[in-house]
Amino acid sequence: MNFTEASLNNVHRHAHRAFVFIMLALLGFFSTFGCRQHRFATLSKKKPQSNPYLSHQFTQQHSKIGWIWPRGNQADGPIPYVPREGDIVFTSSISPKQTFEYLAIGRIGLPHHVLLVFKKSDGCLATLEVGAGGDRTVSVRSIPIRLNKHKDLYDGSTIAVRQIRRTLSSEESYKLTCFAESQVGKQFSKPISFLPIAIPGRPVSDSTNSQSSWYCSELIVQGLRTSGLFVGVGRPKAIVPEDLYLDRKYDLSHSWLLPQDWTPDQNPKHTRPLFDPEKRSSVLSKG
Repeated sequence: MNFTEASLNNVHRHAHRAFVFIMLALLGFFSTFGCRQHRFATLSKKKPQSNPYLSHQFTQQHSKIGWIWPRGNQADGPIPYVPREGDIVFTSSISPKQTFEYLAIGRIGLPHHVLLVFKKSDGCLATLEVGAGGDRTVSVRSIPIRLNKHKDLYDGSTIAVRQIRRTLSSEESYKLTCFAESQVGKQFSKPISFLPIAIPGRPVSDSTNSQSSWYCSELIVQGLRTSGLFVGVGRPKAIVPEDLYLDRKYDLSHSWLLPQDWTPDQNPKHTRPLFDPEKRSSVLSKG
């Protein structure tokens, strides 16, 4: 092999190496570019990380349901009741059985029952309760159906509403919804569990979200406590509907309006059942 052939071979070898290097560089570039494009496309298809509170922003408008009467002056006439999350609803009747049960545990008797307005995960408002409305388990019901059914079933009954003074935050709303929907189907407490309420000091244990049964006001207080609306409240088992109505044990007036009568129409209620809280509120002390 002469010098010319050796030089040509060296040129070919270097040219081949350069070609291979260039091809590898181009392959690496396009591979990296393609991976980036795929990554960007994948990221663009991914749903943003959901914030559970965002779905509980108050964007839904709720229509009026019946009428509420300004406290102490029904001559001014009723105003439409527009439910809000956090409203506390009280029901009473002239049922001899229920009245006797409340008298037996040392309470005057009314209101018999308490419900809470909350927002379901589908965005609709509903009532949360246990032990009434034809079901002894924790139940969620349509507000107009529940209130009108009570009026239809119990002649001489009363319904009152403590309207919440402010709109719940998205976090409070979310926590209340989670609590309410996680309790559905649990049992109403056995009557024997009410006996400690009749003892001075009400020696009862604290409540937990995992327990298997509830008393009506215990469920409502625990829901408000879990959502952060009741701060510093202990032992929901020791609280009866009357306490929430008359601000006994805890003063709710800073966050809720005083109870106002609810009626399905604009006809005022002239008669009230025996032991009705409106008849005795002036002689009962708060505390």
